[in-house]
Amino acid sequence: MKKRTIFLLLFLVQAVLYAQPRYDSGVFKPKNPKTSDLVQLMYNAKDKDLEFSDEVNANLFIFDNFTWTKLILPLQKNSDGLWTANVPVKPSTAFIGVKFFQGDSDQPDAVDNNNNLGYAVALTSAKGKPLAGSYLAEAAFQAPGITGGEILSYYTNPPDSLEQAYLKTSGAKESALLGKNYLNYFHSFMNLQKLGLGNEFPAYARKFVTDALADKGLDDETLGVFYNYANARLKDANLTKFIQNRVYSDFPNGATARFMAYNNAMLASSDQAQAIGAYEEFLKRFPIAQWRKNPNNQNFIYYAVYRGLGSSYFESKQFDKFVSLFDDLDFRTGNELMRWNIMRAYMFKTVGKDTLYSISEAIMPKLISRKDDQSYKQDFDSKAQADSNVVKNLDDRLFTHISLLNDLKKYTEARRYFLELSEKGKYENAELNEINLQVLEGLNDDKQILPLLEMSARYNAMTPRMFEKLKAIYLKGHNGDEKGYQSYLASLKSDEEKAEMKAYVDHNWVNHPMPDFRLETAEGSFLNT
Repeated sequence: MKKRTIFLLLFLVQAVLYAQPRYDSGVFKPKNPKTSDLVQLMYNAKDKDLEFSDEVNANLFIFDNFTWTKLILPLQKNSDGLWTANVPVKPSTAFIGVKFFQGDSDQPDAVDNNNNLGYAVALTSAKGKPLAGSYLAEAAFQAPGITGGEILSYYTNPPDSLEQAYLKTSGAKESALLGKNYLNYFHSFMNLQKLGLGNEFPAYARKFVTDALADKGLDDETLGVFYNYANARLKDANLTKFIQNRVYSDFPNGATARFMAYNNAMLASSDQAQAIGAYEEFLKRFPIAQWRKNPNNQNFIYYAVYRGLGSSYFESKQFDKFVSLFDDLDFRTGNELMRWNIMRAYMFKTVGKDTLYSISEAIMPKLISRKDDQSYKQDFDSKAQADSNVVKNLDDRLFTHISLLNDLKKYTEARRYFLELSEKGKYENAELNEINLQVLEGLNDDKQILPLLEMSARYNAMTPRMFEKLKAIYLKGHNGDEKGYQSYLASLKSDEEKAEMKAYVDHNWVNHPMPDFRLETAEGSFLNT
């Protein structure tokens, strides 16, 4: 009986330990904060790495609206030697983690995150009730892969794994708090359940999704979440098919139906004819003009479909159909089709130049006309970066087209396209400058040759023939006297290049006294210096 009692006590102690988080909440006041409370940090740096720091900051990791955000707070040292700050809290703030540091937050001089165990606290509502997401955040704070996001940067080293029993308990508690907005953190919630349930998870997930689908009022977005999860995560063909049928019945022209049709098109047979048929069927069912009336974040679908269809048309030599695609394309997609098909065909000589010219000439004006459509905007952090990318790509496409025109001796057309290049693109490429020289020579436009050569020299983008041509023009204008040619050539260098050269010389200049040395002359005598 005594042994049994001891065993039960040990079991209960172990269960309690599993149910407790390993982080320290003692730096937060009050001890169990509500979202309506004034929440404060009270950090004692004694016997820690920051004990002798003159300035300590707090890096907060806040779980609000089911997303992690970071906030840097400067701390003030009070009369008791504690570093303090008030923490901003919203009604939707479910959890707060913190680590303390000195210096720059990205590369701190010293850090205290409780020896990789963490400092954190879960909040309750103003009425003292657990908030949806709080148990999820508690687990994710200790196992960041559950949610990903900003919390991944909390730990210096990967934290130790959590006990499955603890994760299972956290998952059960979070399940009890599920509300109408659970789709906002559905994937994170399921990640927690997967870790906690282990081998029991697949059955749990299928039941969860199936039970949710019993609601006949689910909207298209919700069905899309379930479709993606059943198809990509669970890989449950039957459940995926069930959701597909529901979507096609309730929202046949919606975003989820479009995505499913795209998925099917991309998974079509490797046979080129069948792939073309699948792409064409998708565009017939979900034309891009229809999507543009009410665009969402599915522009990647049309980029991929047109890229696949365009390449298939080009490879199968259906060039008329390839060209016709450009009536619908934005600059971003059109640029990619030209890069992948026209440029490669020119480089590897897979299509005759006359044929390639007819294709490229039909497309290039359309591409130029769309350079300001902002279609690269979503790929960059700023408009300036996106615009710079457009300029570079258009210059590259023009380079190929101009090269083709020069090969075919279509000099008038080539010269016209030179004017479409950016100011930088007109002169910074030696190979293109050489082509421009050939075009001007082909047009007998001698007046433009010297300005071209001088500008190319300023950009330090000259071929050997261009140097020869420049020197010949100089000598012709100076009665064959090349005395001042090098000075003339040096004067053409840009101010930036001159400044760079001076900086290089100044940086590498070695100002040491020359040591004495002895030199023997041809006559056998010696010179001492």
